[in-house]
Amino acid sequence: TCTVYPSNNHNTTVTIHGFGFEEGAVLHSNNETLDPLYNVYVDEGWISLTLYAGHFSGNAHGKQYELRVENPDGKMSNSKNLTIYSNRCP
Repeated sequence: TCTVYPSNNHNTTVTIHGFGFEEGAVLHSNNETLDPLYNVYVDEGWISLTLYAGHFSGNAHGKQYELRVENPDGKMSNSKNLTIYSNRCP
Protein backbone atom coordinates (compact mmCIF):
# COMPACT_ATOMS: atom_id res chain seq x y z
CA THR A 1 0.00 0.00 0.00
CA CYS A 2 1.21 3.47 -0.90
CA THR A 3 0.10 6.41 1.24
CA VAL A 4 -0.07 9.94 -0.19
CA TYR A 5 -0.76 13.24 1.53
CA PRO A 6 -1.39 15.63 -1.38
CA SER A 7 -0.75 19.31 -0.86
CA ASN A 8 -3.90 21.39 -0.66
CA ASN A 9 -5.03 22.39 -4.15
CA HIS A 10 -1.82 21.12 -5.77
CA ASN A 11 -1.20 18.24 -8.12
CA THR A 12 0.87 15.31 -6.83
CA THR A 13 2.82 12.83 -8.96
CA VAL A 14 3.11 9.16 -8.00
CA THR A 15 5.48 6.72 -9.71
CA ILE A 16 4.23 3.18 -10.27
CA HIS A 17 7.09 0.68 -10.47
CA GLY A 18 6.74 -2.71 -12.13
CA PHE A 19 7.89 -4.48 -15.26
CA GLY A 20 6.59 -5.20 -18.73
CA PHE A 21 4.68 -1.93 -19.13
CA GLU A 22 4.23 -1.00 -22.79
CA GLU A 23 3.79 2.30 -24.56
CA GLY A 24 0.05 3.00 -24.71
CA ALA A 25 -0.61 1.34 -21.34
CA VAL A 26 -3.51 2.81 -19.36
CA LEU A 27 -4.23 2.93 -15.66
CA HIS A 28 -7.34 1.68 -13.93
CA SER A 29 -8.56 2.98 -10.58
CA ASN A 30 -11.18 0.92 -8.75
CA ASN A 31 -11.92 -0.98 -11.99
CA GLU A 32 -12.47 2.17 -14.06
CA THR A 33 -10.14 3.25 -16.85
CA LEU A 34 -8.51 6.58 -16.08
CA ASP A 35 -8.38 9.29 -18.68
CA PRO A 36 -4.91 9.14 -20.31
CA LEU A 37 -4.21 12.67 -19.08
CA TYR A 38 -3.61 11.13 -15.63
CA ASN A 39 -0.78 8.82 -16.65
CA VAL A 40 2.42 9.00 -18.64
CA TYR A 41 4.24 5.91 -19.89
CA VAL A 42 7.90 6.31 -19.05
CA ASP A 43 9.46 2.92 -19.77
CA GLU A 44 8.82 -0.79 -19.22
CA GLY A 45 9.64 -0.40 -15.52
CA TRP A 46 7.51 2.53 -14.47
CA ILE A 47 4.57 4.78 -15.19
CA SER A 48 3.93 8.22 -13.76
CA LEU A 49 0.47 9.01 -12.35
CA THR A 50 -0.61 12.60 -11.70
CA LEU A 51 -3.15 13.05 -8.92
CA TYR A 52 -4.88 16.23 -10.02
CA ALA A 53 -6.27 18.33 -7.19
CA GLY A 54 -9.99 17.68 -6.94
CA HIS A 55 -9.97 14.49 -9.03
CA PHE A 56 -8.44 12.14 -6.45
CA SER A 57 -9.87 12.99 -3.07
CA GLY A 58 -8.95 11.72 0.34
CA ASN A 59 -10.39 12.00 3.79
CA ALA A 60 -9.11 12.04 7.37
CA HIS A 61 -9.42 8.24 7.58
CA GLY A 62 -7.83 7.59 4.17
CA LYS A 63 -9.59 6.78 0.93
CA GLN A 64 -8.31 3.77 -1.00
CA TYR A 65 -7.88 3.48 -4.73
CA GLU A 66 -6.98 0.12 -6.29
CA LEU A 67 -4.61 0.78 -9.19
CA ARG A 68 -3.82 -1.57 -12.10
CA VAL A 69 -1.99 -1.11 -15.39
CA GLU A 70 -3.42 -2.45 -18.65
CA ASN A 71 -1.08 -2.91 -21.61
CA PRO A 72 -2.37 -2.35 -25.16
CA ASP A 73 -2.65 -6.15 -25.61
CA GLY A 74 -5.22 -6.25 -22.78
CA LYS A 75 -2.95 -7.88 -20.18
CA MET A 76 -3.52 -6.46 -16.70
CA SER A 77 -0.95 -6.02 -13.96
CA ASN A 78 -1.43 -7.02 -10.35
CA SER A 79 -3.23 -4.41 -8.30
CA LYS A 80 -1.68 -1.98 -5.84
CA ASN A 81 -3.64 0.03 -3.28
CA LEU A 82 -3.08 3.75 -3.00
CA THR A 83 -4.39 5.48 0.14
CA ILE A 84 -4.98 9.23 0.08
CA TYR A 85 -5.47 11.26 3.26
CA SER A 86 -6.82 14.79 3.28
CA ASN A 87 -4.45 15.75 6.08
CA ARG A 88 -1.49 14.33 7.99
CA CYS A 89 -3.49 13.36 11.06
CA PRO A 90 -5.69 10.35 10.17
